[in-house]
Amino acid sequence: TWHFQAEGSRDGISIFHYAKGQPYIDDVGNFKERMEWVGNPRRKDGSIVIHNLDYNDNGTFTCDVKNPP
Repeated sequence: TWHFQAEGSRDGISIFHYAKGQPYIDDVGNFKERMEWVGNPRRKDGSIVIHNLDYNDNGTFTCDVKNPP
């Protein structure tokens, strides 16, 4: 799961998650139309790309990975 917390904000939002073998771009935030999944679970790669970033996108992006048994 990828989360974003805007600079100066106390709250974060989920912007992307991967579940049951499928990538899901969350329908909230300013990134939904600009985000692309480029990861590969077989290579343990959870990468995303956000296109056309600008200063209004400033904040903290966090990736949280859980590997089920």
